[in-house]
This record gives sequence, C-alpha cells and structure tokens, in this order.
Amino acid sequence: MGLTAKAENPPVEFKALQLLVPGKKAKKLAFGTFSAVATRDRGRIKESSAALDLLVSGNYLKVPDLAHPTAEATVEPPSPFLGTATFQRESAHQTSWTGDLRVNLPGFGVIPLAGPGAEATMCSSLACLPKKSRHP
Repeated sequence: MGLTAKAENPPVEFKALQLLVPGKKAKKLAFGTFSAVATRDRGRIKESSAALDLLVSGNYLKVPDLAHPTAEATVEPPSPFLGTATFQRESAHQTSWTGDLRVNLPGFGVIPLAGPGAEATMCSSLACLPKKSRHP
C-alpha cells in the first residue's frame, strides 16, 4: 500500500509505504517506509532537506475497511515524524488529507505534511504509484 502527499509552503513531498509479508501462524508482518523531502530556492542557492525511516516494523498505516483499502487510511509514522493524518476518498475525483502530521527537517524546522494546502493520493499496490514515486 502506498500514499503520497504534497504541500506547497515550503514545497514538501511525503511518502508512506506499507509492506505486508507472511509471518508465522498465518499472521502478516507489517513494515513501513516513510520519507519527507522539502526544497526551497534562494536565488543561486537551492536547499533541500530530508527525513527517512526505512523498513520500520509495525503497522503505521491503518486501513479500517480492508475490502476498500484506498477509501480511507490513517498514518502515524514513527519519529522523526510527529502527529497523524487521515486520507479519505469521498468520490472518484475528490479526496481529503487532514490531520496534524508534521516533521522537523534540518534547516527548515517543523513542516506540516497534512492539512490546508496539502493533497494526497493512495493506492493499494506499489505498481500503481508513479514510477518516480515508487522509492522514497
């Protein structure tokens, strides 16, 4: 399962990927990968900052209706991320991305990743993410 969110001030992209792998006794193990990258242009200087948390064991991307996995999900990634955000698909062309999810990026400070001005997309497999978004 994959989720990509973008906000504009400053330009920042957040990605959350969750992998479920078979475990013992028919249980599935969940691993999450989270990234946030912010950029800004200061004339001749272009700055960027990133936060990554790769293959963290645990279910940080919760889907309440497994029959419709891309209809709604709540993400609560581990540190260095703070807060939570909820993705909801109201219709085929309307989604919402709300919450207080944020990250403290070196040189940028605390940046909101959800809420006003942020948009998100979600899909049920890595194959449906844009090619440049498949890897954080």
